[in-house]
Amino acid sequence: MDIKMNITKKRFGRLPTGEEMLCHTLTNKNDVSLTVLNYGGKIVSLWLPDRQGRQDDIVMGFDKPESYLTRNPYFGSLVGRYANRIRNACFTLNGKEYRLDPNAAPHHLHGGGFGFDKRLWDVEPALTQGEGKLFLTLFSPDGDQGYPGNLHVKVTYSLSDSNDLSIEYEAVCDQDTPFNPTNHSYFNLKGHQNGTVLDHLVLIRADYITDLADDRIPDGKLLPVADTPFDFNTPRLIRDRYRAPDRLLALSDGYDINYILRRTTEKQLEKVCTVSEGTCGRSMTVSTTLPAMQFYTANYIKGNFTFIGKGGHFYPQYCGFCLETQFNPNSVNLPQFPSTILRKNEQFYAQTVYHFDF
Repeated sequence: MDIKMNITKKRFGRLPTGEEMLCHTLTNKNDVSLTVLNYGGKIVSLWLPDRQGRQDDIVMGFDKPESYLTRNPYFGSLVGRYANRIRNACFTLNGKEYRLDPNAAPHHLHGGGFGFDKRLWDVEPALTQGEGKLFLTLFSPDGDQGYPGNLHVKVTYSLSDSNDLSIEYEAVCDQDTPFNPTNHSYFNLKGHQNGTVLDHLVLIRADYITDLADDRIPDGKLLPVADTPFDFNTPRLIRDRYRAPDRLLALSDGYDINYILRRTTEKQLEKVCTVSEGTCGRSMTVSTTLPAMQFYTANYIKGNFTFIGKGGHFYPQYCGFCLETQFNPNSVNLPQFPSTILRKNEQFYAQTVYHFDF
């Protein structure tokens, strides 16, 4: 039977304002399916077969809409205006100081307490030959969370019959403004319900990471990965060295670090990372136009910050890994890092592609 790409839509719930939370699902000819929620542009499920043909949902998330409205640790979210941390929730641009929402007091995290992950996006689906697309758009007004300028954002999720999940980011603003979007999906190639990701094999093409001060924010220094637990230039299991005696690992209780990706051409789509899991046979390859990537292993999902996820499954510490393509954290305060300033009326474009094999 010839299976073709299709798109479905269903109601997920309502916001306290009465607005509808809607899910759109793209399914390709290989029975790979991606579901995106208009609230926060979140990837709420990603179903893949394994080498035996068994289907599993490989991203963390919730069944109930109210769970996304409370203590959600950015599961699957579109993050903005600015991914990661900005020290002391402030920056200076064109001689003027801007104060941001200190939602990770005293710092600013992932765009603030009412960032892109907590907005209702407009969604338009489209089908082309061998590919389904979801066009998400959002308007962020001048002063939003403290940022300057009226910002128009478009994010395109695409799923192809080649098992490519592409995320394209576009934006334009009527003032100079910092802009650094990402997606914060937590992956577990064994299936979201199947324990930790410590036995995943990881390769990251990077020679440096950004050093962290004691507040876990980059201070502008770069550290070589050679002869450290952060060297994944040769594939290694996460468990091999996540408990190694290292200041940065101890600071974050595991991997939560920004990698400076090794690139041959600026702003071109290049392969930067692969992750595989031997028992299920699934693997993913990450390509991006962006210069850096945060590798995070769900270290802070523990104690009072644990979750019951989809299907009533308990999510333990290290239940997933995030590969957040981005610009360096706190770049807006560190001129030695690549600029994150989107200039007035200029067009922003970036793309990240996750390719899956099984």
